[in-house]
Amino acid sequence: TPACGVCEGIGGIPYGDKPDEYHPTSCTPIGNASSIAPSSLKRPVWGQQQTIKLYYQILIGKKHDPFCLDVSPANDSAGGLCYRHQQGSQVYDIKGARALKSHVAVQTGLGNLTSTVLHQGRNIWTVNQLPRYTAGIHLCTCSDSGPVYPLAYNWTNNLHFIGRERLGIEFMDIEGRSAEKELDHWSFGPQHVWSYPSTGQILRTWQPFNGLEVFPAGTNPSPFDPTTFNDIPPAMCK
Repeated sequence: TPACGVCEGIGGIPYGDKPDEYHPTSCTPIGNASSIAPSSLKRPVWGQQQTIKLYYQILIGKKHDPFCLDVSPANDSAGGLCYRHQQGSQVYDIKGARALKSHVAVQTGLGNLTSTVLHQGRNIWTVNQLPRYTAGIHLCTCSDSGPVYPLAYNWTNNLHFIGRERLGIEFMDIEGRSAEKELDHWSFGPQHVWSYPSTGQILRTWQPFNGLEVFPAGTNPSPFDPTTFNDIPPAMCK
């Protein structure tokens, strides 16, 4: 298949398995890769150690249960999928713990709950605190991610520049409309990334049957608390 061009592969907010069951975002082309000097480009930045205080995500993964409590992205879209809305914080340390941990508020078929996900090596531990009407029951699931490990810090080195666009950014609404930003569009395989042209700060990522993420403050290197990863595996899962 041909490579994506400007304003292609941009995604949006999905809510079902059918091709038209999503709300596409807006996009206006500014320039393709051949019209922008390579020397002026800033490659997207992913810090080796970082704390993301707030990000938004629609997590797409295979449906293992009717309420989409256990959702992990896969490398295909066979079977029914979950489209789980969540937002929260994330800590990443590839130097020491070599792990990724998120704490998010989640919308599910059971109602709203909180979820802590820890990914180290092939192991993913998910601790869900169920809604109040369940008396706040905690439920731990453990899964093997197979060959999928936490992101390598240099994964952005694989990205190819597609072009510059004015893109609507979900969850950053202004008067009911998605905020539009001038961004550089990069991709590698099915993974798409949008970053600010002047700094390389990542704002948005999209990958089919994987998810949509918006990072209002970026994914730059930042201070983090190393004790975040002291409890591996989580006590709730032992």
